[in-house]
Amino acid sequence: MVVRPVKGKTLSLESTGQSGYIRIMLRKMLFLPLIALLFSCSDKGYSLLTVLTDQKDMILISEYYNSIQNKSRIRLIYDDYISLEDILTHEPDLVIGKDMNNPLFYERFLPLTPPEGIYPVLTGEKDEKGRTGLLPLAFDMPLIVYSRDQRDIPFMMTGDDLKEEGSERNREEESRFTHMGFSPLWEGKFLYWYMKSLNISFYKDGEFQYDQDRLDEGINAIRAWVDDENGGMEKEKAFSDKYRYIPDYKLLEKGVIDFSAMTFSEYSALPGKETARLTYSWFGDGEHISPADCLYGGIVSESENEEASRDFLYWLLSEEGQIELIHYKGVVSPGFALFDRFSSLERINRLFLPQTFSDKLGGRVFMSEQLGPPLLEPENWSAVKKDVIFPWMEETLWENSALTLASYYREWQLHFID
Repeated sequence: MVVRPVKGKTLSLESTGQSGYIRIMLRKMLFLPLIALLFSCSDKGYSLLTVLTDQKDMILISEYYNSIQNKSRIRLIYDDYISLEDILTHEPDLVIGKDMNNPLFYERFLPLTPPEGIYPVLTGEKDEKGRTGLLPLAFDMPLIVYSRDQRDIPFMMTGDDLKEEGSERNREEESRFTHMGFSPLWEGKFLYWYMKSLNISFYKDGEFQYDQDRLDEGINAIRAWVDDENGGMEKEKAFSDKYRYIPDYKLLEKGVIDFSAMTFSEYSALPGKETARLTYSWFGDGEHISPADCLYGGIVSESENEEASRDFLYWLLSEEGQIELIHYKGVVSPGFALFDRFSSLERINRLFLPQTFSDKLGGRVFMSEQLGPPLLEPENWSAVKKDVIFPWMEETLWENSALTLASYYREWQLHFID
């Protein structure tokens, strides 16, 4: 079965960086007219680099880079979701964003040699000279979060671990749960992670595709989990209706549940007083943790500023540049590391981040061999996951909906159009 995405933009803007940080909300960003900017850069001998991005951290990165060197100036074009059509329309020099781990994207970029120190598993296929069209910049990680009081929880949890640990903690009164360890139904993203751990894919040949039989197997496995370990759907619904009107991290704090699925970026954004009481395990298949929401950077093949583009991209992928930027971000904007994600540079994750963000990481550093390869993904995949995959799985499981994923996707397409 094949369904093809239709691109739709939700926001588009331009930004120019000047020395010093400008505190700007994306909806209220100030612009310099492009013609004035072009003359200004030309008069001062600057190269003007146009960067298409879906990452808000690129505002402060551009500000900082523009302030430390006199060779180039960065102009940003922002879009919530970057498509191949956007690249053709805006003709940027560089693209930095998510949803790009797709062979169709790689063909649009100049071949680049990955810098030393990048996790090899993140770089994907390379040509005979060891080059690739897109360089990995950062990635998120799937977590299972729980109270620090919990004991003997595996460093990496699997679906089977959660079934066992969660069911052991369930407590009932008068045939109703007063306390639940964990349910796979609580988070759409966990349902997706679990499907991935069962090797169920939604991608083939550059397109959104899935095997209906394998998808049915995954849905039935989750239903069996709910029936066998958590007493069935009615008990799940009764518990959720009564307790899950506040965030899960608050339910963890109150001792109403024991485990919650979050990305590391979500966990690191919690207030410090919350993470002081919580900790986490990585979620994986027992051997590998699949990175989530990977970011890539690349130089468009038609760029007229290849040298300046290379200078910026390789600086952004240097240990020195990332350390400078993380310190700078810590002064001017809250958040974890760059892009609120882990770096593609192993030494940054293993040596620098544990010292700088010890309260968030808590000494839990994954090893290179534990990191799995990012899965190839369709265009606009983060939008498809959020607006199609997650809600379809939730509706199918909670409401026993007969609506197929393909029909759900086609309905969504009508609203995701330029």
